[in-house]
Amino acid sequence: MAMPCPGLHSLRELPDLVLSEEVVEGIAAGIEAALWDLTQGTNGRYKTKYRSLLFNLRDPRNLDLFLKVVHGDVNPYDLVRMSSMQLAPQELARWRDQEEKRVSAEFSQDRKGM
Repeated sequence: MAMPCPGLHSLRELPDLVLSEEVVEGIAAGIEAALWDLTQGTNGRYKTKYRSLLFNLRDPRNLDLFLKVVHGDVNPYDLVRMSSMQLAPQELARWRDQEEKRVSAEFSQDRKGM
């Protein structure tokens, strides 16, 4: 039985994306197994990573990550090992990069002025 993906407001923009219940369960089971393998239990590390993955996969600004997971471009093994920077929406990653460059440039100018 085909079903639309629940929990993501931005999926309304993708009415053609329909996944079978089996596909959704397979993706979820793969992520769960990879997360368990990484953390070796439901400890604090597991819970923190779980929350991070859930937040980023549900974020309507992070549709790119969601689609990469759904289409298999990012497999569960790699997904659970991604850093918060890698999981972040592209606009946030770009902002962080720009902010780092700005701070670095200011620091360099301050050092030159000494």
